[in-house]
Amino acid sequence: MTKVKIEKTGKTVLSIVKYVLPLTFYITWVLYFLYLLPSSVIFPSALVTLISTLYLFRNPLYTWLKKWPTLTSVVFLFTFFVTLWMYLKYLSFEVYAFDLGTFQQSLYTTVFSHRWFLDNPDMATFYGTHPEGYVSIWNILFSPFMLLLLPEYALFPSPVTLFFIQALAISSSSILLREVSTGWLGESKARVLSYLWFAYPFTYFSGFYDFHLESFIPFFTFLTLLSIQRGGRLFRASSLVVYLTIIKATPFLMIALLPWLYRKKLIGKNVVAYMFTSIFFAFFDVIMERIPYDGKLTHFYVLGVKVPLLSESYVFHYIPILLYHLAPQLGVTILSWFVGVLFLPLFSLSILPALVWMGGGLIT
Repeated sequence: MTKVKIEKTGKTVLSIVKYVLPLTFYITWVLYFLYLLPSSVIFPSALVTLISTLYLFRNPLYTWLKKWPTLTSVVFLFTFFVTLWMYLKYLSFEVYAFDLGTFQQSLYTTVFSHRWFLDNPDMATFYGTHPEGYVSIWNILFSPFMLLLLPEYALFPSPVTLFFIQALAISSSSILLREVSTGWLGESKARVLSYLWFAYPFTYFSGFYDFHLESFIPFFTFLTLLSIQRGGRLFRASSLVVYLTIIKATPFLMIALLPWLYRKKLIGKNVVAYMFTSIFFAFFDVIMERIPYDGKLTHFYVLGVKVPLLSESYVFHYIPILLYHLAPQLGVTILSWFVGVLFLPLFSLSILPALVWMGGGLIT
């Protein structure tokens, strides 16, 4: 009996350690950020976090590699090609302060310089002389998702790291797309769809445009759909939270996706929980962008501040000018989006998130 208890206790301890080890970097980084530990702890703790995370997800990774070796090979080939291409652009001075420079600086200063996602370029373009001392990228683009990029960047603080992560997220979305669509379309159609992911030109355009958080949206969209399709409560909750924290547009994309999910009877009564969670994160983003992230977190700029959604000058001047000057290009752009897929998505409720995204992009 004692031996059984010891074995049970050992398994419990190992299970706890398995889920705690991936947090090693964040624990040591917080202590370093508070000047309680030296900078020498950053690299080893990031290495422990990366290795333990790969070990934690070893089963699905091995399953995909064994089940779809050809698709996995295409994923690695795409990742290598896009990373190399972007690195050559970087060496040729063909990348810009927006967006690569801002993310490069914000991640570096957060990991190594005790500053919270410092963002110098936006200080001038958005705020002029900021009264609190400096601007954080979270004042422009609140994204807790960026915290997930810190361990990888701490291991190899270089633009190559960002190029690699972005390319891997874009290409591995095809695996999740195949996994999700298999349950709805069958294996044969899902296989074709996963390879069509690499035939779509905008897949490459996303990887070739410096570095931006929008590239992670497809991956976590498919991951969230997979969690809804066959995941447990922890998987569904964690994937949803990560998805909603990528950028401030993702809560609205999730809200637009809910009618299709409800019609397909994938979430049922949970549609209310998904709706209110998305609305909460949408308002939470607005509030958090008004916090001064310079270490003086003693007050908040929320109550008593007017935040007009659309000003009169915006509605009556900017939008008509935009439509007048960009109408030809706009038509070509819309055609390029849908011609490759024969306009078929327009006949499904699942197009709603894309329409929200495209509409927001055209007027901002």
